[in-house]
Amino acid sequence: MVFIFLKLFSILSLSGGLVYYFYRLNSIGLFLSIAITALLSLVLIPYFKISRTGRTSGNTPFWKRPSAIFVFLSLAYLIFTVLAFYTLFFSATAKAIISPWQVIPVWFFLLYFTASFLLFFISHAGKSRFEKNLLRVFIPLHYFLSFSAALFVYKIGYGFDPFIHESAMKVIDAKGLIEPKTFYYSGFYGLAIILHKILFIPLAWLNKFLVPVLGAFLIPPIMARVFKSLGWDEFSASALAIVLLIFPFSFLIMTTPQNLAFLLVFIIIALSLAAKKMKEYVFLFLMALAIFTIHPLAGIPAILFSLLLLIYYNDHEPGLASAFSSPALKKLAFLKKYLYFGYYALCSTALPLAFYIFEKGNGEPRQSPAESFPGFSSLIQSLKIILPNKENLFLNFSYLIQSNGIKIILILALIGIIIALKSNWKKYKIYAYSSLAFFVSYFLTEGLSFSYLINYERSAYSDRILFLALLFLFPFILLVLKWYLEKLFIQKGLILFSSGALLAVLMTASLYISYPRYDAYFNSRGLSTGNFDIEAVRWMEEDAGGEYIALANQQVSAAALHEFGFKHYLKAKTGEEIFNYPIPTGGPLYQYYLAMVYDKPTRTRMEKAMNLTSAKTGYFVLNKYWFQYPKILEEAKLSASSWKSFGDGEVVVFKYIVE
Repeated sequence: MVFIFLKLFSILSLSGGLVYYFYRLNSIGLFLSIAITALLSLVLIPYFKISRTGRTSGNTPFWKRPSAIFVFLSLAYLIFTVLAFYTLFFSATAKAIISPWQVIPVWFFLLYFTASFLLFFISHAGKSRFEKNLLRVFIPLHYFLSFSAALFVYKIGYGFDPFIHESAMKVIDAKGLIEPKTFYYSGFYGLAIILHKILFIPLAWLNKFLVPVLGAFLIPPIMARVFKSLGWDEFSASALAIVLLIFPFSFLIMTTPQNLAFLLVFIIIALSLAAKKMKEYVFLFLMALAIFTIHPLAGIPAILFSLLLLIYYNDHEPGLASAFSSPALKKLAFLKKYLYFGYYALCSTALPLAFYIFEKGNGEPRQSPAESFPGFSSLIQSLKIILPNKENLFLNFSYLIQSNGIKIILILALIGIIIALKSNWKKYKIYAYSSLAFFVSYFLTEGLSFSYLINYERSAYSDRILFLALLFLFPFILLVLKWYLEKLFIQKGLILFSSGALLAVLMTASLYISYPRYDAYFNSRGLSTGNFDIEAVRWMEEDAGGEYIALANQQVSAAALHEFGFKHYLKAKTGEEIFNYPIPTGGPLYQYYLAMVYDKPTRTRMEKAMNLTSAKTGYFVLNKYWFQYPKILEEAKLSASSWKSFGDGEVVVFKYIVE
């Protein structure tokens, strides 16, 4: 069922995205999307089938009285997991916070550690099919527990991008499209709107739960299938799926098109390890096309990789060789080495070239080599061994993992490459070369200025390419984990117990560093949208009574999007339309806001911002957590027509009127 769902999901994303881009998602567009999905499903789903290979448990009895230890471990696991969910649920807050760990009590980590420890031993103690089926419930549940802290804690919402996407989806839901229409995100919007319309799932729910829920309930069964294809039994495969949570999973805690695309790329890489037949590789190519409509930055690498699989495996797998056995194709076999060269060249240059074309003419090039390629200095910095030792044992250990994360992944991958060289290098070399190509792509992208973006977002795109390069090392890390667990499972007593405890500690540390943090080592800085932000934007909407602009930080802008969507676009004197709140990723108002908080909040600056449009009313919003809040507060009072405080000064709104 999981794989049928994945196929339907991919087809629906692809068809919905294409219909949205070339037409719109009104009633006719919805009908066309469902019709195309149904037609492609009838044709393709019977054709696509992921091979079942490896050891099976067909002779394992379905019902065999569970052992006392299995029953005890299972009940204990459920108790600790329910308590962990309970703790998250009652830690929810509408306040502006930097990290969920500011409001979640410390005993949550003890609950999570214990549940992780118990789950590992449940996978080791299981024998019957009944116990195996329980594991199929427990593991996705544990994944969801891991991915859901932000879902439960942030009452209003987490991050900034989800507010933009939810507002855009509401416009599409009402009008069929949002302008300007772009190809990127079309698959994400198409999927969400169709699910909303046919299943009546609120857009707010889809916008919050889609990626965490898909990650929790797709990764474990897919991993189990992959591990079984490598020759593991169900319980050993389950243990390995659990152990994957030792790696940070920040991209799975929040729903955005980019995070959904990364999840699907990860699934393509995983399924490529288990695929055996041409039709399975064709399915992976279909998934890659769906990813391209969701987010091209992940879609381009996914398409290139799926094409590489078709090229490589056509003469390495018996089932595929026959499909390419015609004399004409055999004569072209000598071209394959050039196809490989072309693939790796494209992987290295496609994304940097796309970014270069996009930004050409939008910014000034960096002047010095150090400025042109900051990735080199960043890489050198990341290769230094860091040993945190200033806080408690848990924080020191967590930041030992976090600070040396890239080094740890590279070391594990190197060990995995050595294992692959001794066993099946031909199967795994395409992942090593692909990863290397994307590392090259990362460094080339670092040479671009991205000056059309605000400073703190300029490294975002190259960082995403680095993440893709690390994703392609997953097969080698998998070999290391498989080797480690094989050695561990033959142990007993204290060694097995202490190893299970260590894995649970690693999972707990991974949980901690996967979310925003505010501690002695790190300050994530970005605060969430709070209830006083909501009160402030509601008051400004009512007080203005007409056209107005508001200079505010991005979380106040998120509050306005949450409450009113893209309601107020003002006609600029240049002819363009300007959203009345600053959006850091675009629009001229954000620079005026930065000048107000980093230089001085003056009436002249506000009037210049208002002069962009016909608005006669302007607001400047100051949050108490902002740097130099007391100084800015007193300066703004001198220039504003009036001001209003919310939450005893947590948010102060200054009003400016131009006659």
